[in-house]
Amino acid sequence: MSEALGKNIQAAKLDASPKASGEAPNDAQMSKMKAMFDWYDQHALLGSSVTLQAILGREPRSSLAYFRELATTSLNDRN
Repeated sequence: MSEALGKNIQAAKLDASPKASGEAPNDAQMSKMKAMFDWYDQHALLGSSVTLQAILGREPRSSLAYFRELATTSLNDRN
């Protein structure tokens, strides 16, 4: 992202609490979200370009190509 946007981008863990999002999920939703985030924190997101190609039905583009496209596409073009 940094290369595509021409500025320093750093990853950070976001606060997933209801206060942070401004929404009011119920207890069951919060329990499921917490379980999902905890699992991701422990195991990460796994996959491969082969998996992605099978899902997309085409060769996946690189992250750099995707972020370059986002950087050059206006918000109106994406809606």
